[in-house]
Amino acid sequence: MRLELPVFHIGYFRNTIQILQCICKECSRVLLPDEERKAWLRRFRSPRLERVQREGLFRKVNERCKRQRVCPYCGAFNGTVKKTTGALKIIHEKYSKNASLLEQYKVGPFVPLPDSCSILQSDRFAPTT
Repeated sequence: MRLELPVFHIGYFRNTIQILQCICKECSRVLLPDEERKAWLRRFRSPRLERVQREGLFRKVNERCKRQRVCPYCGAFNGTVKKTTGALKIIHEKYSKNASLLEQYKVGPFVPLPDSCSILQSDRFAPTT
């Protein structure tokens, strides 16, 4: 079965948004520097950690990742991830807080075509009289 839009389970919607806030949208890595990420992993892997404590740790990691705008690994800019009002939709506002990135997105990269482009030199597309 093929769906035109992503479908989210209502029970996991909040968790999905929280996870998307913690990862880079370009390289899919956690938005924490390597040393800090290893320190958090050591805390999470503690066998004496209760469920409530684990949830508190995740909240702290989530808050730390939300503030991280640039990925420490690939250098990509990561905007805010939030749900839209009404329907179960998630949006990524990559360009809302970074004006220079927004202008670059609007203009787009200009790539000149080579002079030897065969489509442009073809007589097929010439107007007939």
